[in-house]
Amino acid sequence: MDTITSEETPAERVAHVVLDYYRQTDGFAGAVTSLERTDWYMALPQAGKDELQQLPPAQWIDLPAFKRYLLEKRGLSMHRYVALHLTPAQLTHWVDDGDGSVRVA
Repeated sequence: MDTITSEETPAERVAHVVLDYYRQTDGFAGAVTSLERTDWYMALPQAGKDELQQLPPAQWIDLPAFKRYLLEKRGLSMHRYVALHLTPAQLTHWVDDGDGSVRVA
């Protein structure tokens, strides 16, 4: 994990925590099943499926949405992770910056 300095802005801290969350998938490539790929693909809207036609399924592991799917499927909630690693003010920044689906309770 990155070393965090006291001069880090809330946006930088949020970015570091989110990247650390996604880094938990490092090494997953060989452990991803064809069923996981299929389930994720089938849940996508048609526009997402059309975009993926250009990318081999083995490379989906590089996509943040697929990484999050894999982590959540394994019980590693992004909401829980960021809530544990951010201050309340930083968590508010994360929510205000686009993850309005967060459940803080």
